[in-house]
Amino acid sequence: MDSDDALAPTAVEETAAVLDHEPSVGMVYTDHVMVDESGRLLGLGARCAIPYSKDRLLVDFMTFAFRLLRRGVYDAAGGVEESFATAHDYDFCLRVSEVAQIRHLARPLYAYRINRAGSPRPGVWSRSRGRGGRSSGPWCGGGWPGPRWWRSRSSAVHPPRPPG
Repeated sequence: MDSDDALAPTAVEETAAVLDHEPSVGMVYTDHVMVDESGRLLGLGARCAIPYSKDRLLVDFMTFAFRLLRRGVYDAAGGVEESFATAHDYDFCLRVSEVAQIRHLARPLYAYRINRAGSPRPGVWSRSRGRGGRSSGPWCGGGWPGPRWWRSRSSAVHPPRPPG
């Protein structure tokens, strides 16, 4: 998770519930919404529409947004390869797909912020005052903007929860 992105207050609870109720699942990932620098909702990310399959993951990184996994799966996949300058999370998800079942929770529980140019993270400097600097705006500190923000937008981005 990047420092200027945010999780819904229930993200961990909802993804952990999938792992609790489905012991055969090793990793669960969620949908994400795109927001601009001011916190304005731009809609669901395009990757949310890509159905998960192990084979499709080879060409489309649909497990992009928030992920929660079992520690044993992390270990079995060999952990994150920290020597990669980019795509370490994609590499990790590919390796996870070799050792565990992956489940998609079709709920937008992650807010991914884009920069002024309209593209995600072209560089570390684009939305902060420098490496280690504090981001400005409503996502400052990596926290969720608050219940009022979420409630005011939830009908637009949150599908109803499945029964049970």
